[in-house]
Amino acid sequence: MQRIFREPLFHFIVAAAVILSADAAWRHFKKPVVTVSQAAVETRARGWQERTGMVPTDEQRKDIARQLATEEVLFRESIKRDMATDNRVRDSLILMMRTSLKPALTPPTDEQLKEVRAQSPKENMMLPSQASFQHVSFRDRTEVPQGLLKRLRSGETPPPSSPGIKLANPLPPTYRPQLEQIFGRDVANSIFTLPLNEWQGPFTSPRGVHFVLITAREPEKPIPFEEIRGMLEAKWIEQRENETIAEQARKLSEGYTIVLPETATRTESKP
Repeated sequence: MQRIFREPLFHFIVAAAVILSADAAWRHFKKPVVTVSQAAVETRARGWQERTGMVPTDEQRKDIARQLATEEVLFRESIKRDMATDNRVRDSLILMMRTSLKPALTPPTDEQLKEVRAQSPKENMMLPSQASFQHVSFRDRTEVPQGLLKRLRSGETPPPSSPGIKLANPLPPTYRPQLEQIFGRDVANSIFTLPLNEWQGPFTSPRGVHFVLITAREPEKPIPFEEIRGMLEAKWIEQRENETIAEQARKLSEGYTIVLPETATRTESKP
């Protein structure tokens, strides 16, 4: 045993163990350093001045520095406590990462915008058909005068609508979706198929009973290009950004081993 104690290797192992233990103890008791840079203080001070309209005093700058230090401590502690795994924080980090991957884009050309328009659903690029008409409306059929349709067609002055019927009369040019909301789909269909300038009715809707005189109709038509340029530009930018983000994410994924479930279909849970 005494021979082992005299071996240089033994002395080396003991010395290494002492050094490692001392280093571990030092790191255990040593406080992490939080350093607040002057640049960070100046940036926060400028923001403070923009909000208040006053230059921060020296004491207020010290408060700003202390606030920055507190924020850094809280940030480090949140990392220690795995708070980044919280779904809300995780979603925010993913969104920040996606934003950082967005490319710098030059404005699209008119040809590119027209291509976006051609690829978009037709209903999003068209102005709906519209109609305008006069009407006489009643809350229910019991209020309808006898032989009203015949009298209207003979040129008799239309009677007033029932009190409580709040509809413009004549109704100005109104798009089909709005007419469907006001009168229901069945009445709207009739409005766009009936002859012009001839009283028709009665038609029943959620608002009551109606006699109508269609004065004008316009078919659906493309929305003028300049009116939707902004929307088309936004769609084009979104498409380019999504393509770039997907490609960058694919490249980043190459640095990981991705393990997916064997099936993504939902299994029925037993009651």
